[in-house]
Amino acid sequence: MIQIREPSTYTYSNSHNRGEKTVNKAKDVIHDASAKIESSTTQLKGKMKQAKGKIKMDIGKMTDNPKLQAEGMADKAVGVAEEVKGKIQESIADVKHDLKK
Repeated sequence: MIQIREPSTYTYSNSHNRGEKTVNKAKDVIHDASAKIESSTTQLKGKMKQAKGKIKMDIGKMTDNPKLQAEGMADKAVGVAEEVKGKIQESIADVKHDLKK
């Protein structure tokens, strides 16, 4: 047996689907923005560690303290690695965003 629905049911159904699409699109935008913020934060942390390492290296040179110089070099290397990690995260987020289109 075939049931015939009221036209208002179709209207509700269509507007409901548009609402879901809008919500899903908003979730995607928020997710993309979150990924960008995370990658930018990681890059910034890396730059800060590099600066900290440079300061330690310079103080170590001025005070003739090889241990402090070595710590500074290590901090700077960790900072470079963290900045690269952030750039990779950003690239991955960009690719994911492009694939969704």
